[in-house]
Amino acid sequence: GEAAEPHLGAIAERLADDSWEIRNMACEILGKHGEAAEPHLGAVAERLADDEWRVRLAACEVLGKHGEAAVPHLGALAQCLSD
Repeated sequence: GEAAEPHLGAIAERLADDSWEIRNMACEILGKHGEAAEPHLGAVAERLADDEWRVRLAACEVLGKHGEAAVPHLGALAQCLSD
């Protein structure tokens, strides 16, 4: 909820973690925070090229929840259509 919003930057940093499970969880958490997560959509979009398909899927889901805020990342999303 709102109590987590001040920590979303730290959560977004976990998108670069060595563990796919941590990267996946970071995507899922950011996906639950609507507009507050929008400053981190670029970092989420970078996960569209992740080696782990579950992280790519989670990133797609996050971007899908953000409508117009995700428009700058449509090219990267389109590349994921072959997954």
